[in-house]
Amino acid sequence: MVFSKYLVELGQKMFFLRNLYDLKKIQLKDILDTYTKYLKEQGESNVIKMYLKLVYKDVNDSEKPIIGELIKEVFKYLNYENVLEFERIHYFTEIFTDFENYLFNCFRYALLKHPEIIENRTISLQELKKLGGLNLDLINDILIENYIHDISYKGLKKYFDKARKPIGINHEINEGIIDEMWFLREIRHLYTTGNGTIDSLFLKKIERLNVDFKKLGFIDLKIGEKIEISEDLILLALGYIVKICRQFDFKFTEIYNEIKSEDFTKAFDDVLKEK
Repeated sequence: MVFSKYLVELGQKMFFLRNLYDLKKIQLKDILDTYTKYLKEQGESNVIKMYLKLVYKDVNDSEKPIIGELIKEVFKYLNYENVLEFERIHYFTEIFTDFENYLFNCFRYALLKHPEIIENRTISLQELKKLGGLNLDLINDILIENYIHDISYKGLKKYFDKARKPIGINHEINEGIIDEMWFLREIRHLYTTGNGTIDSLFLKKIERLNVDFKKLGFIDLKIGEKIEISEDLILLALGYIVKICRQFDFKFTEIYNEIKSEDFTKAFDDVLKEK
């Protein structure tokens, strides 16, 4: 089976993320045990002084007591469960970033091939000033980026609708799958803008989605409740990304076969394998 170079890059990034997460999970306990032992031996106040001297040496003396208190709070937080939770959140948010970068790269490639799609779009005077002169290639890049960003703000459905028309990538991705993926993406936004706690905006965004939340493991979604990022949720998101990107990439490479790459090395499949 043949894939685009963008899908290969995505698969390799996800393979790296999975292995990095697994490695951290194995080594975290030993690292934290060593750190806790060091704190006990040296004394918390002495370690804080060392941080202030080495890491925060350029900070004003008046601010150092505040930073010292913040470091104390970090020490309280440093246990295996808390740090592993942080790593899961980072892993979950990062896979969506890589997924969106894949879509961005595919759209950008298609729009460079068909600049007539964006010929009626405009660029602001402020953006022109930043260029420092008339550069048609850079102007084209800005128009393409703005076009893609405008689509992305309107949700995944709009993304895949635009892929079909006007861009011409006639994928066969089921709308139900897109909605379920959109729901998981909104959970990511809860963490990029807060601490994962459900708010009214989140509920408003997901109420228009055709999603069986119970099927995805969410019984009752209420304002004020926090959605925990579990390993099962990460694997669920990865499964949707694999399904969507494979279907999309199949049609993408049918049109732009010059971007095909066979150097896949099973990287994309391996992200779902249990270690």
